[in-house]
Amino acid sequence: MKVGIIGAGTMGAGIAQAFAQTEGFTVVLCDINNEFAANGKKK
Repeated sequence: MKVGIIGAGTMGAGIAQAFAQTEGFTVVLCDINNEFAANGKKK
C-alpha cells in the first residue's frame, strides 16, 4: 500500500517513520521546504 504524507515537520515526519517501519507500506513524503523532506527521509 502506498501512503502519501503532506508536510514533513515534526508530526508528518513521525507519521512517515511509523509507516516506513511497518511492512507493506511505501511512503511518499512531501513538503514545501525540501530541507524538511530530506530530514524526514533521514529518520
